[in-house]
Amino acid sequence: MKEIYHDYRIEYRAKGQDADSVSPELRIAMNQLYGTDLIDFGKFTDGILSYKNRYDVKTHFAPDAFTTYTKLDGNYINKMPFRKEAKEENPELADRVLMIANTIAGHLFFPCRRIDGNTINQNRGTFGKILDRVDLTLRDIKRYYDKETADYPLKSTLLRYNFFFDQFANFKEYIDHCLLQDFCDENYNVKLWQDKYGLPQTKEELVDFWKWSIDVLERRLKRIEKFANERGLFDK
Repeated sequence: MKEIYHDYRIEYRAKGQDADSVSPELRIAMNQLYGTDLIDFGKFTDGILSYKNRYDVKTHFAPDAFTTYTKLDGNYINKMPFRKEAKEENPELADRVLMIANTIAGHLFFPCRRIDGNTINQNRGTFGKILDRVDLTLRDIKRYYDKETADYPLKSTLLRYNFFFDQFANFKEYIDHCLLQDFCDENYNVKLWQDKYGLPQTKEELVDFWKWSIDVLERRLKRIEKFANERGLFDK
């Protein structure tokens, strides 16, 4: 994999492309960190993405980027009109959160093929109570492992993808495999940015979200760096 601060999106940003879908380097890193016989991120050969088990929908996985809410266009533009002012007043902070989110630490992963509806990636980005927040996504995943009977935003979606989550005996095992420990406390309870649903509602909340994101992603990046160094995963 590339050096730890490598920006996996830089060469695709100007083209309007999504590195999650088209970056061979990102797929290589994800396979090295998380890949198993049942978790395959594919590889690009002559520009074509292929998988080891191309006919098995249950082995196909895709990176999913951490959302920083820094873009001034696209998603949520009408829901956070204060983003432009927040970036203008905090340029170094906005640049820092975007930079760290572009590294390997800013990428999660889920099954990438649709099964009886939208994928986890799609629904966590469009459901009004989640709207791309990683902390809320992980809280719902913990609810899955805890077998909560009450309803929660991603419940039906996660149940459709039970083949993935059931590879792990419990939430702790899932978190440890995915190197997501920095989103949890010592008892593997999810540490929320805010214990409420949805997007930052004010300029001040957005700035606070950026600070929280930098803290958790920098700690996760150090964890991934240690993991990769111990296993000799970095390019020579």
